[in-house]
Amino acid sequence: MRFSEEAKELREKKRNNTYSELGFSELYELTTIGYGGTKPQNISILNNQNGGKAHLLMSVPPTLQKRDIRFPKQNFFTDSFRYYEYREVFDALHKLFKTDYNNIRIREGRDYRLQDLMDRIIDKMWAVRAVYAEQYRPENSQLKLHQKTWLCDDFRQTREEANDWLDKLCKEISSWIIRTYEKLLGKQAYKLGESERLHVQNIVAQNREALR
Repeated sequence: MRFSEEAKELREKKRNNTYSELGFSELYELTTIGYGGTKPQNISILNNQNGGKAHLLMSVPPTLQKRDIRFPKQNFFTDSFRYYEYREVFDALHKLFKTDYNNIRIREGRDYRLQDLMDRIIDKMWAVRAVYAEQYRPENSQLKLHQKTWLCDDFRQTREEANDWLDKLCKEISSWIIRTYEKLLGKQAYKLGESERLHVQNIVAQNREALR
């Protein structure tokens, strides 16, 4: 493949930008070792024919795939949805919550941030579902049933046809948003009233079908 007269001719045509109906194969990322030095008679006939060179295939270090997506074992929000993926959204929400005045721009900004958080949850949901076949081990899973239904392909039919798991999931997401805001901001957190809590639930409910 590499040293035939035909391959030489085709490579020459390629260098000269000359058309040919035939193609040729090429090997990349080779390491070449030279043998013989000033005494080529000391090496094999094959290596001598190849100019005293031996070629080793694929001699570069392996490329390791970074596994930044993990299928959850216990809880989606603590196992797969990372702190750095949502902190900025809660910080922005806090600035809106603590604003002394209330107008349509403040309300729209609040809704935008809540929807941004839902979009991130949904994006992560799809990423986790994509690694299900590779990473999910039912014997090690401690996920609650509604999260299994949400994330596991084995429950796809139930996910599409039933609603009770989705009701539980929406309640869990609403509680997680409120609880996480209060935890991240600590003593600085704005004390949410019943109207704010209901509004969070409404934003989550608007995304029900996207969560399915």
